[in-house]
Amino acid sequence: MSQPSPLRALALAVFLVASAVAAQVPSPTTSHTVPPPSLTFGTYLSTVARANVDLAAQRANVPVAEAQIVIARIFPDPVLTVGLASLDVSGVGAQNNAAVGVTIPLEWPTKRPARVAVAQAEREVVHADLEDFARTLRAAAANAYVDALLAQRVLLRRQQAFASLTAVETANAEREREGAIAEIVVLQARIEARRYRGDVITAEGDARASRFALASQMGLQGVGPERLPTTVDGELRVPPQTFTDAALITHALATRPDLRARQRGIRAAQARVDLAHANRGIDVALSLGWLYYTEGQEGSAYQGPAYHTVNALVSVPLPLSRVLNGEVQAAEAGRTQAELQRSAAELRVAAEVRAALARYDAARDRLAEYDATLLADNDRLLEMARYAFAQGASRLIELLAAQRTWTDTYIAYETALADHAHALIALETAAGTWDLAL
Repeated sequence: MSQPSPLRALALAVFLVASAVAAQVPSPTTSHTVPPPSLTFGTYLSTVARANVDLAAQRANVPVAEAQIVIARIFPDPVLTVGLASLDVSGVGAQNNAAVGVTIPLEWPTKRPARVAVAQAEREVVHADLEDFARTLRAAAANAYVDALLAQRVLLRRQQAFASLTAVETANAEREREGAIAEIVVLQARIEARRYRGDVITAEGDARASRFALASQMGLQGVGPERLPTTVDGELRVPPQTFTDAALITHALATRPDLRARQRGIRAAQARVDLAHANRGIDVALSLGWLYYTEGQEGSAYQGPAYHTVNALVSVPLPLSRVLNGEVQAAEAGRTQAELQRSAAELRVAAEVRAALARYDAARDRLAEYDATLLADNDRLLEMARYAFAQGASRLIELLAAQRTWTDTYIAYETALADHAHALIALETAAGTWDLAL
C-alpha cells in the first residue's frame, strides 16, 4: 500500500477526532457549567401522589361520602306551631283562641340505621375507587417518565449524529480548499448536516414537550421552560423478567382495588335493598297542643270565662302506596346488577393480565434482538465507513448511509427499551403489583 499524502493524513486525523467527539457528545445533563436541576423517578412519583390535581379532585369524594353518613344520621325535625287559632273579627263578642303546639315525627325504627348503612357502604366504595384511580394514575405517570427518558436519549443520539456530520462537513471544506475533492461532495455533506440539525431541533422540542407532560402530572400550573428540570434521571434498561399468567391473575383478583370496589358495591346494593324494605315501614306523627280561650263578651251569645285546653293527636298515614313495591324491586335489580358487574370485572381483569403479558413477552423478545454484538457491530460499521472515506476508499454516500444506519439502529434500540418499560408498567398495573425502578 502506498504511503498516504500529507493531505490525506490530515483528513484521517480530522475524522478520527470527529469520531471521538461524536462518541462523547454530552447529554443534556452535562451541557451546562452549573449542574442543572434534575428529576429522579422516585421524587417524581412521590410528587405526583402528593400534588396531582386530578388525584386531589378524586380525594374530594371522600369527605363528600363522609358527609353523607352525617346526613343519614339526622332525625326528622319537630314542627312548632304558634299563633291565633281564632280571632273575633265580626265584633259579636266571641272568644279569641291562641294556640301553641308541637308535632314530633316518629320515624319507623329501622329506617335511620338502614340509611346510615347505605352511606357507610358507599363510603367504602369511594375509598376503593380512590385507590384504583391512584393505581391508574401511577401507571400514566410512569409511562410519561419513560417517554421523557426516551426523548432525552433520542436527543442524545441525534446530537451525536449531527456532531459527526458537522465534522465531515468541516473536513470536506478543508479538502476542497486543497483541491482534493469536488464541490459536489462538500455540498452533499453540508445538506446532510443541515438535515441532521433539523432532526436535533425536533428532538429538542420533543424532549421539552415530554418534560411539560411531567410538570402537568406533578400539578405544576403555568410552568415556564426555565422552571422545568433540564434533565430526567433514570435508566431505561429495566431487567427482563419472566411471569406466569396464572400467578398474575390470582394476585390481580386478590388485590386490584377496582375489584374491591365492585365487591363493596355489592354490599352497598344490599344495603339499599334493606333500606327499601325499611322505607315500607309507616311513619307516625305525635302532636301536642295548648289552647287558650279569652273571655266571651258579657251579654253576648259567647259570654263565658277564659279557659285553657290541651290536646294530644297521633297521625297515622294510610299505607295505600305500600301495595306497590317498586322501590324494593329497583333495589333488588341494582343488587343483581352489582353482582354481574363484579363477575364481568373479574373476567375483564383476567383478560387484561393475559393481554398485558402477551405484549410484555413480545417487547422482551424484541429487546433481546438488540444484544451487545449487534450494537458493537453497529459502532464498528460506522468507524469502518469513516476510515474508508478518510482514506479515499469509499464515497460520501456510503459514509452517510452508514451514519444513518448507526443512528436508526440506536434510536430503534432506545425505543425497544422504552417499549419494554411501557409493557412492564402495563403488566404490573394489570396484575396489581408494583416494583418498577428507573
